[in-house]
Amino acid sequence: MDLHGFYVGPDDYRRIMSGVKTHEGVLGNPYLFVQPIEYMGPDTFRGFLGWHDPINDVWGFVSPGGLGNLSIYTDFRSKNPGYVTFDGIAFHRILAFYPTDDKVIIHLRLVPFNVGVKKDTAFMIMPFKSEILDHLYRDHIKPYLKEAMGIEVARSDEVADNDVVVETIYSMIDSAEIIIAEISEYNKNVFYEVGYAAAKGKEIIMLLQSGAEPDFFDRSHVRYIAHDPDKPELMKARLAETIKNIRTRLTS
Repeated sequence: MDLHGFYVGPDDYRRIMSGVKTHEGVLGNPYLFVQPIEYMGPDTFRGFLGWHDPINDVWGFVSPGGLGNLSIYTDFRSKNPGYVTFDGIAFHRILAFYPTDDKVIIHLRLVPFNVGVKKDTAFMIMPFKSEILDHLYRDHIKPYLKEAMGIEVARSDEVADNDVVVETIYSMIDSAEIIIAEISEYNKNVFYEVGYAAAKGKEIIMLLQSGAEPDFFDRSHVRYIAHDPDKPELMKARLAETIKNIRTRLTS
């Protein structure tokens, strides 16, 4: 197997998934590559992690001792894994590292590419049976973002079609520029949809009602916006500021 896949860091991947940076021609980090050694299924494989000196065109494999300071590994350890691409179009998510005596094996899985990210769109993930949260969405978040920022916010229950619901949710998450998730209640559907969005590298803004405890262990390190039902203006201001900061980061 002579193919070489190059590393794409999590920030660049988010730029691509948010439609800020085109996926066409993305080659990744020219200093880190993966050489496949074993296919484990149609979408997963293992490969050796290598380094490349593009100036002198020298290639080599990363040793276990040299792994600790590489961005591909530090990103993974910080729960912010990157991706590997062979053609700048398809991306493989990094799942695990396996040091051997003299090399490092990396395990990857193919992630389908989001072909239709729509700018100025957001998908709302939330429980549907809470009057307080429904009021927050319909009377504050949805109209405010439309008026203040020109962002169309949608929920899956607003789709009127004879469709497969879970496929509609996947499609709406894939195409949204921003994901907004209300996580105040212990809701399995919310957890599942946030997990899917995170796996796709989407920008997720989490909202948590004041006094509630977050239940997301894997995302406990991520900031969230606390909101008080009696003070929605504070939440709206922070939401708009967060979106502006995300866009600035992705375009810088």
